[in-house]
Amino acid sequence: MEKESTCGGIKFFNIQNYEAYKEIIKDMTCCVCLYLIKKPVECTLCQTLICDDCMQILTIAGKKCIVPKCGGEYKKANKFVREVLSNLKIICEYCAESFNYNEYNTHLDKCSGYIVSEQFRLLKTIKESDEKINSLKKEIESSSRNISTSKIELDPYSNYSKEELRRVLITFSLPVNQKMELYNTCVEGKLEEFKYLVMNKKYSVLEEVSAHNYFWTPFHYAMHYGQWEIVNFICSLLKSKNQLDAAMRLESNDGRCPLMCLLRSNSIAVDKKSVILSKFFCSYKVNLSPEVKREISTRNFDNLLPSNYR
Repeated sequence: MEKESTCGGIKFFNIQNYEAYKEIIKDMTCCVCLYLIKKPVECTLCQTLICDDCMQILTIAGKKCIVPKCGGEYKKANKFVREVLSNLKIICEYCAESFNYNEYNTHLDKCSGYIVSEQFRLLKTIKESDEKINSLKKEIESSSRNISTSKIELDPYSNYSKEELRRVLITFSLPVNQKMELYNTCVEGKLEEFKYLVMNKKYSVLEEVSAHNYFWTPFHYAMHYGQWEIVNFICSLLKSKNQLDAAMRLESNDGRCPLMCLLRSNSIAVDKKSVILSKFFCSYKVNLSPEVKREISTRNFDNLLPSNYR
C-alpha cells in the first residue's frame, strides 16, 4: 500500500476522468506537493499555482511565493483554472466515493476516513499554528503603529546622486526589439503580457526603453500614460526589493522622476491623474522630494495627500 501522503493535493490516479483532461491539467500541478492542486491559489506576481493547504505550510516556514526571489502574495486562482478543475471527477481515497472536484473539497471536511488520517492531523496542526502566528503578528503590528505611524523602511540608496542612481538601477541590456516589447506592453496597459516579460523573460522594469541617455524606463512611461495596473505591479516588485524609494527619484534626461511623469503628462486627463495619485498614496509610502510636493501643490492635488505625506 502506498504510504499516506501529507500533501495538500489530489493524487492523479484518483481522478476518474483523468484521460480526458490529462493534457490541460498537467500544468495544474502544485509546485509544493507535486500533485493536482486542491483549493488552488496563485501568486499575484509570477502566477505560480499551489494548493491552499501547501500555502499554509509555506506560511509556517516564513515564506511567501515558492519561486526564489519572487516574494509575491497568494490569492484565489484565476477563473480559467477553477473552471477546468470543476469538470474533474475525484475518487476519495479514504471512503472510495466519487465526487466532482468542488464537491470533493467540501466532502473532505466531513469524511470520517480523512478526519482520522495523518494528513488531516498534520494540516490541522499547521492551521492552528498559523492562526497563532497571525495573532502574534497583529499584536506586533499594533505595537509598531503605537510607536510610529509614519516609519519608512530605510532606503539603502538615500545618499546616491542622480547619476549614481541611474548607474545602479537603470539597465541597458536588451536589444531594440526586446525594448520595444517592454515599451509596447507597458504603454498599452497589457498587464499579463508585461508580467510575462518581467517574470518569465526576466526583463527589468527599470530597463531604458527610450532613446539612449533619455533614461525613460517602463516605470516612467506607465506613469506618463496613466497605466495604473502596470504602475502598481512595478511598485510592488520594487518594494519587495527595497528599491521603490530610490526608483521614485530616478530622473529622465528632462528631470522627470516617475511621479513627475504623471503630474506633467499631456497624455491623460486631470481626473485620471487624480485617481492614480489617490491609489498610489493609499498603496505606498515613499519620500516625496520638495520638487514633487511643489508640483502637486501647483496642480491643486494637495487634497489627495494623506496627512503623513505633508
